[in-house]
Amino acid sequence: MIIRRRLGLFWVLFFGLFVILVVLTKSQVSAADNVGSTLTTTPVSADLVSAPGTTISTKLQVLNDSPIPLTVNIRVEEFKASGTGGQALLYTPPATDPSLSWVHLSQTSLQAEPGVWNSVTMTIVLPKQAAQGYYYAVIFSPSVTVQGSKNTNEIKGANAVFVLVDSNNSKDITQLGVDGFSVGKKSYNYLPATFSINVANTGNIFTVPSGEVYVSRTLNGPAIDSLNINSGGGNILPQTNRIFNLAWTDGFPVYKPKTINGQEVSGKNGKPIEQLSWNLSNITKLRFGRYYAKFVLVYNNGTRDIPITGEVSFWVIPWLFILVFVIVFLLIAFGIWSIVRSIVRRIRKFSKKRR
Repeated sequence: MIIRRRLGLFWVLFFGLFVILVVLTKSQVSAADNVGSTLTTTPVSADLVSAPGTTISTKLQVLNDSPIPLTVNIRVEEFKASGTGGQALLYTPPATDPSLSWVHLSQTSLQAEPGVWNSVTMTIVLPKQAAQGYYYAVIFSPSVTVQGSKNTNEIKGANAVFVLVDSNNSKDITQLGVDGFSVGKKSYNYLPATFSINVANTGNIFTVPSGEVYVSRTLNGPAIDSLNINSGGGNILPQTNRIFNLAWTDGFPVYKPKTINGQEVSGKNGKPIEQLSWNLSNITKLRFGRYYAKFVLVYNNGTRDIPITGEVSFWVIPWLFILVFVIVFLLIAFGIWSIVRSIVRRIRKFSKKRR
């Protein structure tokens, strides 16, 4: 009986070890299979100009950031503006649109080794009837899927390079307008103060605006700071609007996103949590009073630079800082008054004794 019990315990232990080994093996295989693949592509976008009836080419590059070789498939679609934040919506044009047939790629699939840049040449043959602008999205996607959340498969690492083509047509109309320039609030306790510029492309070809927002203490006074508009060189597609948001943060104190280990912390609403930063090296930049923000937006209409201007005003009133200052001042004044009153009482008392 004892021997049988020991043999039974042995087989139970053996079977348990076997199960554990199988689970660990499967976990290792699963981990290997779930290596996420990522790609880096350059450039982010390319603006090309070519006359109808001519051919133009551009070089695109892709880098495999994953630790394993990948087969990368390349295809071309078109895009249009989505919303006012510069987002792009990819789509396949209808069969009646021949513009995709003008595009030729040097390769539509490649074997990408880890850490190696691979080049793809995009050639566009514009027919004589080409008119205005064409907006292509060259999509690089790995031909592997990885296990996503909730038992779903997803392709990771697909990137798109946006290629905008100006056919340099005589009917091109380059024209921008500003539909609104606003400040986030009329009164701020502390910086940042935020500004929004709503730029409308009323022409028929994509355009890249540039410019600055100048902050000053008086309406036409010297600028104490400037903010760059469209620092990324983003395009505005025809008959669409794009809103550029800027923040003036050069002050003391100033609200900044809360970070933990270099990562921004978000609240339950998904927005970054802000905390007040008291950098004493910027104490001379305490902002108080009325300020003016004036923008100067510039675009080229094909002949000359066209400026557009506008301004808003706002207040910065650090009431909490002022309240603390007033309380401290009153406490100090009360302390001085108490000391002086005590000294006066002693002097009077001493004088009475001498009489």
